[in-house]
Amino acid sequence: MIRGLSEHEIRGFRVIVQPAANGFGIALEETTRDQRNTTIVAEANNLHTLSVLPSVMTAVKSSGHARTILSPQRKAPIALSDEAGVRLALALVATTSVLKARRIASMLAGIENMATEEAYYWYSKCMGPESRRVRKALRGFLADE
Repeated sequence: MIRGLSEHEIRGFRVIVQPAANGFGIALEETTRDQRNTTIVAEANNLHTLSVLPSVMTAVKSSGHARTILSPQRKAPIALSDEAGVRLALALVATTSVLKARRIASMLAGIENMATEEAYYWYSKCMGPESRRVRKALRGFLADE
């Protein structure tokens, strides 16, 4: 337990599979460990999920799950480690309006190569009060625009 925080205040992330006609979309929730408070931090439709699937699979695997846990039939949420959830959230919000596959791949690689502290910094900024402006800056930073 982190000093100063009770057990129910420690953050976690969950991937929720949302079935769609051609595959599935996902929602990423930030939650307390006891799941009293949950907030959807990012969502992706089936096409967006497909474009960021490498990051989704990395998050699932680095959280100790088998890759096969993610499927369109999945009903239960998939718990992610804190760092994996932060990186997946960045991948989802950074690539939301991007259509070019090469730019998306470049962004995902940039997020994967970020230092842990840098990922947490960008996450805190992207979820803050000026998130729209910061997300645009993150896209420019990651895609060398």
